[in-house]
Amino acid sequence: MAVKVPLHVDVYDSRPWFQIPKSIAKLLGRRSGHGIAVTISKAEGEPLYHGLAKLGSGTEIYQAHISKRLKKGEKIRVTASRPPERTVKQ
Repeated sequence: MAVKVPLHVDVYDSRPWFQIPKSIAKLLGRRSGHGIAVTISKAEGEPLYHGLAKLGSGTEIYQAHISKRLKKGEKIRVTASRPPERTVKQ
């Protein structure tokens, strides 16, 4: 059974990036450089992104195809999980 972790996260005030807590990344067996599946929506529920992301420096998510959909300082909901096995690169 796949573990999915729902989170309430604040997008950074300085950049349209956010971080998955390290404890959650560890629970999912992910670390910097690993892929992660995410569903991102506004706090009110409006969908923003559903797909794969790569954990960057630490456990930040900052790829352009995701960050262009986020606003600095915005509150978002994120559901994080391991990506499907065929896409996992370690």
